[in-house]
Amino acid sequence: MGAMTAAVLVADQVSKSLVLAAHPVGPVGLGWVSVRLVRNTGASGGLAAGYPVLVTLAALALAALAAGFALRARGRVAAVSLAAVLGGAAGNLADRLFPRPRLRPRRC
Repeated sequence: MGAMTAAVLVADQVSKSLVLAAHPVGPVGLGWVSVRLVRNTGASGGLAAGYPVLVTLAALALAALAAGFALRARGRVAAVSLAAVLGGAAGNLADRLFPRPRLRPRRC
């Protein structure tokens, strides 16, 4: 479970670093997928954007809940799924606790 959580966390942070490093003014087209940099200081869809401490505390509580469920999971699929959720939550918490500097967009 720990390896899956760590793998998702690393993939989350590496992918965000790659997008920030290549941040153009508009969306980046990668063939079958397009990436656009969007900063969200709130929760899903900008919910509670004016309350970053509240959003961070809620994210911490949900990550702890996911960790508790993952430790008690009886099946392998449930444990791996919850570890993936926990890795994603840890990535989002890392972004809130250690925000990256805003980069100036570069022209394509």
